[in-house]
Amino acid sequence: MEPAAVRTGCASMLLGALLGCTPAPLVVREVVAPEPAGAGASGAGASGAGASGAGASGAGALLVYTATRVSGYTLNELPVHMNYQLYSPDGSVREIENRGGAFGQAPVALLLAPGDYRVQGLAPGAGDVTVTARIEAGRRTVVDLARLGATRAAR
Repeated sequence: MEPAAVRTGCASMLLGALLGCTPAPLVVREVVAPEPAGAGASGAGASGAGASGAGASGAGALLVYTATRVSGYTLNELPVHMNYQLYSPDGSVREIENRGGAFGQAPVALLLAPGDYRVQGLAPGAGDVTVTARIEAGRRTVVDLARLGATRAAR
């Protein structure tokens, strides 16, 4: 066998071994609804990083708890929430930098137009989790991927 073929074969085996160890993404079928009335979006500490041109009066807030990691670029050793993908009702996708608060340890609260959004992010011990979050005007929706991902760990 020629050296290039050996390298390609080894790379394929390594890639296959790595992919074989990766759990399939968890898709949560239930929709995460807003918190009960009275816990509205104003209590979310919204950062103003809203989407879809929603004004504060017609918007709802989304707060996503993802897995945490120690951040090297903030020059501290405090855990910060990892980024996640947000799929809007219109089909657009964006990556959300999920670091809010004074030290970047709190998840970011987004102001969003009402609708159903898909959230995809990492949950501790469960890997990739996708869930639909319902946003309603003046209400706050909290997505805790760690809790949702616990269903995988319990299997």
